[in-house]
Amino acid sequence: MVVSGWVIHYLKAQLEWSSIDTYRTIFWAYACIGLLKFILAFSLSRAVEAEKKVAPVADPETAPLLGGGSEDHESKKKKNFILSKLPEISPESRIIVLNLCILFALDAFASGLAPL
Repeated sequence: MVVSGWVIHYLKAQLEWSSIDTYRTIFWAYACIGLLKFILAFSLSRAVEAEKKVAPVADPETAPLLGGGSEDHESKKKKNFILSKLPEISPESRIIVLNLCILFALDAFASGLAPL
């Protein structure tokens, strides 16, 4: 944000650009940077994820309460390429995530109306 302010000031004061041309340039720069960030994030492989290490447990008293090999069953399923890029969210958490997305969208919309 600060850098874009400096660029706007430089384009308007030093190069004597009009306000419309200056803000269009900043808009397209933000759009290009966002597209570049999307491409870089989408091109990441599974090698950047933390590995799930399962240690064999000899004593059932010290065995974890959850687990029981369910991770192996899920990894054997064939997944769609695009769906494999999305995080795995439990069905119970999906409602909470959806509510948070709606609240953040409403907040962003209301923030856009604040200057009016």
